[in-house]
Amino acid sequence: MFKFPSFLTIVFSLMVGLQLQAQTINSKELYPVLENRRWGYINGKGQVVIKPQFYGAGVFSEGLAPVRKNGFYGFINNEGKYIINFRYDFAEQFSEGFARVWKNSQCYFIDKSGGIVIRENGFNIRSKFSEGYALVSIKENNNIRRSVINKQGEVINKKRLLKQLLRRLYPNENKKMKFTNGLNFICEDSLCGYQDERKVFVWRYKETDERLDTLNIDFMMSGYFFAFNSPEGICNGCARSVNYLKKIEETSCFQPNRIGLEVNDSVVATFAHNYLGRKVFLYNTTKDTIHFTAQDSRINLKTQALNKDGKWQDIEFLMDSWCGNSYHTLDLAPQKYWEFKMPIYNGEFKTLLRLVLSTSYGDNSKIFYSNVFEGYVNPGQFWRKKSYTPTNFMDPYLN
Repeated sequence: MFKFPSFLTIVFSLMVGLQLQAQTINSKELYPVLENRRWGYINGKGQVVIKPQFYGAGVFSEGLAPVRKNGFYGFINNEGKYIINFRYDFAEQFSEGFARVWKNSQCYFIDKSGGIVIRENGFNIRSKFSEGYALVSIKENNNIRRSVINKQGEVINKKRLLKQLLRRLYPNENKKMKFTNGLNFICEDSLCGYQDERKVFVWRYKETDERLDTLNIDFMMSGYFFAFNSPEGICNGCARSVNYLKKIEETSCFQPNRIGLEVNDSVVATFAHNYLGRKVFLYNTTKDTIHFTAQDSRINLKTQALNKDGKWQDIEFLMDSWCGNSYHTLDLAPQKYWEFKMPIYNGEFKTLLRLVLSTSYGDNSKIFYSNVFEGYVNPGQFWRKKSYTPTNFMDPYLN
């Protein structure tokens, strides 16, 4: 049976692990570390060189590293000095003098002065530069094909160049990447840190600040509203939740004769053990049972925020499962409710938020909205989905 990893494990492994693959090749000096929910850098001896102070951090390459301060990314040098201003929704490390950056979901290449050198023009940028070329995708009618561009932003339609680039960008997955001149990042039994060539830890992740904090991220969270009918319920292979239905008491404050979705923004709860959260209630005070299509016990419930254009936009999404056993039905019976927790986000942009609930994934789905409440988000939460790699053959999720 597929088991979901903890929220903190997902966040830490993705933010560090994926970027460290690039560091095994490009970085010889400084390594990103996470301490008390802030990012900084250590040297090969495990000594802190740049104090943890950033909400996001990438690897050093060509003397610069992308870091996030509040809601935007900029670049620092190995002394911690700001070299390129903080103005990007997301940014990656430099490669061959160019770095990929994003603003309002649009991708660009910039040089080390921060100037835009290549814009997307009839293609979407898909990779960094490698030996003078970068991967792009081009939409033609209803099809998408891959090609390459040179450093002038010109599309080069040569299959040989494309194959060579793909081999460099995506080497054999079975070939374990190692540090040639530095540290190796290891995660064992939920403990992560850096080992030297003797396999001795020079730094280990340790959370010493036990205070709850708001959640400050730059990507769309994947769905986390899990529910199940009862301990006796049948699932037929799906992942079960222990968040069972509860009976509505006569003293409850739920509104009568309705399917209600309410966010309690007046009482602070705990989300994922380490973060401040809000309680969410989905209840049924009607005489009818309402049915929900669920995906491994996860209902189609997401957070939306008003963007800068004043339009409601999703800041969370549901991952797709290729396994038919993931999909099943949950029943919200009369005079019953589910209780959930959602994070209190923190970010650059003050706005209004709400929850949106769909009873199914088709066009005939019924839609319910929660009450509206104030909050903060970052620009990247409106568009950026982090890449995801299945953990094993029982993990049917692809994005």
